[in-house]
Amino acid sequence: MVTMAVQSLAVRRHAAADPLQRIERRRKMKAFTVFLPLLLFILIAFVLPIGRMLFNAMHDDTLLMLMPQTTAAASV
Repeated sequence: MVTMAVQSLAVRRHAAADPLQRIERRRKMKAFTVFLPLLLFILIAFVLPIGRMLFNAMHDDTLLMLMPQTTAAASV
């Protein structure tokens, strides 16, 4: 009798947890949709320009063109 009462209580808890989980998931998605524009703004306004500057600092076409002439002039 006691085990049936415990099982029945567990079933009721599980049944009550489903709507709560659904509501909680909906609240998390709503919070994420509010946060997403801020994340995109930060990415576009800060991260991409800094990444582009770092890439340009490492990859310089002018240096690639002038380096052979520089090494030739330095070796003379």
